[in-house]
Amino acid sequence: MLCHLKGPGTTGACRVCMVELAGTDRLLPACTTPVQDGMSIRTTCAKLEEYRKIIA
Repeated sequence: MLCHLKGPGTTGACRVCMVELAGTDRLLPACTTPVQDGMSIRTTCAKLEEYRKIIA
């Protein structure tokens, strides 16, 4: 998984760790997204900033 924080678990429910995967339209939780060779991940972009305003 992209997230290795201890404590909160890997349920993906909090949505704090949302990332953008290049080539997809969806935002994905890092804690439940399996890592694959060739992945291009963004942790900061306009889409993520807007999403974080909504969940805050």
